[in-house]
Amino acid sequence: MLQLTRRAVRLPDDLLTIGLPAVLIIEAPKNRRHMGKRQVVLIKKGVTIDWLRWLVLPLKPGQRLFPGSRESMVKLLRVACRVLHIHDAGITVASLRTGGATTHFQEEQNLGALQFHGRWRTPMTLQHYLQEALSAYVLLELSSTARAAIQACQVFFAQMTSPP
Repeated sequence: MLQLTRRAVRLPDDLLTIGLPAVLIIEAPKNRRHMGKRQVVLIKKGVTIDWLRWLVLPLKPGQRLFPGSRESMVKLLRVACRVLHIHDAGITVASLRTGGATTHFQEEQNLGALQFHGRWRTPMTLQHYLQEALSAYVLLELSSTARAAIQACQVFFAQMTSPP
């Protein structure tokens, strides 16, 4: 994720298409031995594509989407967790993948699509990962302060249906 550059993002506009997903190209992923040295992720939600377009259009082909280091991303996540009163919840950068998989499964309930989207080698690996993610579902154990902070953010983000 930290290595993604503008060149690795293919918007529907870049492909001269309308209504098709955006494509992220992942070079040298850690599972490349089993899944290939170049992999793709499809972005289908229109609002996500709009925000991705807003993010990448000013960038040059070799510029990274997140210009900071892993350490700076970890620090930003810690700040966000403190603001939301979830700093003791054990959330890490890796939790973003877990949360995304959990949300995808809850919305789609399609293990095959999720396996392809998350690039898991086998359904067994995905099922184990998903069971672990669901059993540790952080939201079930949040304090009332944390819940109120998250709900306040959700209201704000729900209004952000398009980039500025």
